[in-house]
Amino acid sequence: LKWFFTEQKEATVEFMLGIAGSPEEHMFSRLISKQAQVIRRNDTMKACIFKAFDEACETHRTAFMQMWCDFLESMFQSPLGLLKSCSMPSIGGTYEEEIAPTFQSTKARIESERRNRNTLHVQLNEQIKQIPDDDARANDALKMCQQIIEQTFGVIRCVVADQMQL
Repeated sequence: LKWFFTEQKEATVEFMLGIAGSPEEHMFSRLISKQAQVIRRNDTMKACIFKAFDEACETHRTAFMQMWCDFLESMFQSPLGLLKSCSMPSIGGTYEEEIAPTFQSTKARIESERRNRNTLHVQLNEQIKQIPDDDARANDALKMCQQIIEQTFGVIRCVVADQMQL
């Protein structure tokens, strides 16, 4: 992401210059094209702006990476705590019957989610208890462990995607 943003500086200046006289001109401030002309003419100003932009990108990249590492560390230190917070039911095949939620339906959904908050945790504990521990059923135990891991990481993936707003 950092590379993408740092490589877009010239393209941004070109966009700013292209606004004047374009059909989209009315959607932007008149100052944008004027500022782009000043940036293009003054190499010192351009270098200072680009340097400040690169520093801001680096600052945000560092903050993002720290947040990401903190999130993953806390999540993997207590995955069952994370799983307790996941109570959203699986979505069906289509969204055709979905409508905007009302106040009453939102209240009911929240109450249901709070009641079901521990359901996934309980289900996983039950599945773990059913894993056979004798050598003769090692293949069955392997399949059951794989299923539990896939289910756990599926939930973690959804939580991470929600947190990162993906």
